[in-house]
Amino acid sequence: MGRIIIYLILISLMISCKGQNLDLATIDFNESADRYSLETFNFFEKEEQKGHWKINHIKDSISLKLEDNGERVISYSFIGDDNAAKNINYEKLLIDPILGVSISVYDNRVVYMGVNIQHEETFKLLTYLLEKLGNPTEIIENTTTAISAEGWNLLEKNIPQYVKQGKSDWGSDIVYYPQYFIWVKDGIIYQLTLMPVAQFVSNNLVIISKKAIKDRIILGYHVGDRDILLGKYLK
Repeated sequence: MGRIIIYLILISLMISCKGQNLDLATIDFNESADRYSLETFNFFEKEEQKGHWKINHIKDSISLKLEDNGERVISYSFIGDDNAAKNINYEKLLIDPILGVSISVYDNRVVYMGVNIQHEETFKLLTYLLEKLGNPTEIIENTTTAISAEGWNLLEKNIPQYVKQGKSDWGSDIVYYPQYFIWVKDGIIYQLTLMPVAQFVSNNLVIISKKAIKDRIILGYHVGDRDILLGKYLK
């Protein structure tokens, strides 16, 4: 009888977990990762990493390898309609199911999130971050010629203070726009990337702890203080 009761409780918990939602904007990097029950969500893939990333220089070649000094990282990816678009959101904004979400846990803390919101909600995401985090620590501008009139209209309508049109050295039309918005708050770095493509503007939000960069545990952010964009903020 006892085993039956335990089984029924476990089934009940599984059903309730499937129905719950996770708002990624509520994740606190300073809290235990256990409180977010990431294991209960329908992730696409789970990877367990032992060690940190190290760059090897052998003669004229460069390679990456993991060097195990006791670091343990668990990473979850949520991609696809069942794994990204359902039950997971960022401040109620819809996740792009193709690009999805990545979450990494280190020392039982969430230390990294890579979030892609559906492009229709790009500027809602920017508005939310500006309201939550205030003025950016840095805005890095870029230029593009690969944008349509519809794409330009989106930029001009939503962020007119950040964009302008001009001419390249060859006389072609060019758009100046903010490629990166960066905020540094309490040991956490937020980097929002805007990507104007044809008639829409897509996005990528990275939230990463300084510790994760310093400890070189996240691939792509494994060069520490030599990181071109974020290295200067690690002090």
